Amino acid sequence: MDPTDFLDSLTHIDERARAQLKLLFNWNPRELKLAKKGASHSRRTRDPLFYDKHLAGHLQLRQIRISPSISQRLLDRVDATLQSVDNERISLALEDVFKLDKARRAGAHQGKPMINEASVVKAYEATAKFVGEAASVLLLHPAASSWSTILEWSTNRLHSARAVPMEWVGGIPTADAIDNPLPIPADEEMYRDVVQNLADGQSIVRFMKHLQVLAIWEFKSLSVAVQNIFYLQRYNLDGFPRQTYRNEVGTCSTHRSIEDPTGPDIEDLTSELEDVPVIDLLPATRPPPPRLTKTGALIKIAAALADEHHHQVGSEGNGEGEPDMFSDEYIDTEEGCALHWVQQAWCEAVKHDATVVVFHSGNYEVVGLRHRGSQTLFISNIIEPPTQKEYGKLETGLYIMAIEDAFSRAKILDERQSLEKEREPTGDEGDDDERGQDGDDGNGRDGDEGDKSPPRKIARSERGGRGKSVPQKPRGRNTGAQRGRVRDGRVDKVLQLVGSRNIAAIFLRYGIYDTISPACFIRTHPSLYMHTQPSLPPSPEKLSYRPDEHVTLALISEYKDCATGVVHDAVLEVHTDDGKCQTRSAVVKFAFEEEQQARLANEYQAYERFASKGIQEVPVILGMYRDVDGGPRALIMTHEGSVLPTQRMAFVQALRKIHAAGILHNDIRRRNLLLSNSGEVTIIDFDRASRNPSPAAMAREIAELEQILGEL
Repeated sequence: MDPTDFLDSLTHIDERARAQLKLLFNWNPRELKLAKKGASHSRRTRDPLFYDKHLAGHLQLRQIRISPSISQRLLDRVDATLQSVDNERISLALEDVFKLDKARRAGAHQGKPMINEASVVKAYEATAKFVGEAASVLLLHPAASSWSTILEWSTNRLHSARAVPMEWVGGIPTADAIDNPLPIPADEEMYRDVVQNLADGQSIVRFMKHLQVLAIWEFKSLSVAVQNIFYLQRYNLDGFPRQTYRNEVGTCSTHRSIEDPTGPDIEDLTSELEDVPVIDLLPATRPPPPRLTKTGALIKIAAALADEHHHQVGSEGNGEGEPDMFSDEYIDTEEGCALHWVQQAWCEAVKHDATVVVFHSGNYEVVGLRHRGSQTLFISNIIEPPTQKEYGKLETGLYIMAIEDAFSRAKILDERQSLEKEREPTGDEGDDDERGQDGDDGNGRDGDEGDKSPPRKIARSERGGRGKSVPQKPRGRNTGAQRGRVRDGRVDKVLQLVGSRNIAAIFLRYGIYDTISPACFIRTHPSLYMHTQPSLPPSPEKLSYRPDEHVTLALISEYKDCATGVVHDAVLEVHTDDGKCQTRSAVVKFAFEEEQQARLANEYQAYERFASKGIQEVPVILGMYRDVDGGPRALIMTHEGSVLPTQRMAFVQALRKIHAAGILHNDIRRRNLLLSNSGEVTIIDFDRASRNPSPAAMAREIAELEQILGEL
C-alpha cells in the first residue's frame, strides 16, 4: 500500500500529525560530496582493537547472509506501530509536531562538503534526531502532549588515526524517574510529560538494567564502497576469518569458571529472512562499484569472486588460501577494508549485546541483524539515502525494530536473572577474598562500599568496551604466598623466574572474552623484585616459545574508572624447571594511547625510586612490556590486597616514606589504599606521580589522606 494511502486510512490521527508524518516518511537527505581540498580518500580502517582479538569463539562472526526483505520489514514495523496507535484512538495531536518539519529542513540545508568519517557522522545526526524522535513518540509515548524523545543518541569518537566513528542509540536519561516517586530533577523537566505518558515504562526499566544500547552504527567516509561487504560471502564456504592472534606462545591453565549464555535471540526477527545464494553466481572478475539498490543488482555485486575463492593471497596468505587479515597490504584492499569494518561492527554489537548494526558511508547504507545462535549477520540490500523511496519511513522502522528487539530481549534476561536468584543458596557462603582492588565484583557494582551510586557500565574508550568481569579461582597448582610482598628476606622463586623471562603470554578469561590465541608481550623494562638476577636482552620476536621462555597471565576481571588505561586482576602462571606450574595473583595495567603510555612510564620510574630506597609499602613491579603486534603497553605487578584501609597510622607512615623518597602521589583516594589479609598496607597507582615535591604539597597530600581515613 502506498504510504500516503495507509496514513489516510487511519481514522484517529490528527491532520497536522498526518501531514508531518507524510513529509517525514518521504524525506531524503541531500547527496553528500567529498570536499575538493583536504578530503580523506583513504579506505583504511582502524587496527583491530586489542580486546576484539580475544572474543570467545562462540561469539565470533561465522557467516554473512543477504536478505533483501529486511528493508520491507522495517517499513512494515512502522505501519504496525501506526495501526496500534490508531486502534488506541490516539490522535498524535502534539503541540510541537512541526518540529519534524524544522528538523527535516535543517538537515536538507547542510551544504558542507565531506572531509572524513566525522563529517559523515555530523551529516547523519539530523536524520538521527528527527527519525529517533518519531520512533520514540510512535512506539513509546504516543499519548504525550509534546513531540519529544526518551532516546539518547551517543557518539564514541575514537582517538586513533584509523578510528571508525561509532554511534549508538540507547541510554534513556530518565529511566530512574519511571519508578522513582521523587520529583524529576529540574534539568530533566522537559521529560516530565514523556515519563508520565509512557506506554510501557517497565520495558524501559528492564532495558536500562540489562542492555542500555539499542543499535550500533559504524561510519566510513564517502570513498568507501559499502557494497564490498557483499563480497565477504565467499568466506561462508570455509568459515569466516577469526579476528585473533596467530601466536603460539603457550597454554593457559586458568579457565572461565562461569560460562556466559549466548543470546537471547528474538527468532521472529530473523526466522523468515531469506538467504540469497549469491555465492553460486560468482563471475571471474570484480566489477567496478556501481549504483545499486535492487536485488538483481545485489546479486551482481556479490558475484565478483567466482573462481577467486583462494584469490590473490600470494606471499600474504597463510598457505591455505586465506589472506593474512592483519597485514597492512590486505587491510589496504577493498575487501580488507570491508572485512575489518564488518568484524569491528560485529564486535561492538557483541560488547553491547545489540542486534541491529548499521553500516553507513554517507550516500550508501546497509542494515545488519545479528543472530547470536548461528553467529550470522543478515544484511539488507543496499540503501541509498539520497534516492531511496520512503527513506524517512525506513529509518523510522529501523529505530522501532531496534527498540522492540531490545525490549523483548531485556524481558527474557530479566526472567533469567530471577530464575538464577531463586536457585542461589542462602546464607553467607561467599569468599572473603573474592575481589582485590576497587574493581567490578562481577555484577557491575563498584567494590567500594562507600559508593552508593547505581551500577554503571564499564567505560569505553579507544580500546573498546569489554564484558562483565567474572570472579575466578585458578586451576592448577598454587604454592607459596599467593599474594603480598615478600618480606623478612624470604625469596619467592616464582617471582625470580618472572624477572628472568622476557615474554608474557596474555589470555583473557572473563565476560565475553575467552582467548583462542594469546597476545604476546615482550619485556621493555626489568623486574624490580630485589632478588631477581638481571635478565638477558629480549629474545628475537617469534610466534612460538617454550614453557621455560615465557610466563602466562590470565586476566580474570576488569576494573573501571581507572586513572590511566585499563587494569585487570590476573592469575600469573609460571612453569618451573621441574615442570610444575606455579601461580601467583597479579595485576596488569594496560596503556593504549600515547598519553597513557607516558603516564605508565612515569609510574614505573616512581616504583624504581621506591625500590632503590627500600620502600615496601608499594606493589612489587615485575616489569613493563609491549604488545609485539603494536597494541598496548603493560605494567605487571603483584596483587596486594583489598580496599579496606582501617590502619590509619600505617597509611600515613607509608605516605611519609613515599614523600621522603622524593615522590608526590597526586592521586590519593580510597581505591588506591590497600590492606592485605595479614594487615600490611600498600599504596598503589603512581601514574600521576611527580618528583621533588615542596613541603606544602606534601602537607596537603597528608591532609587529603587523613581526611579520607577519617571518613571510614
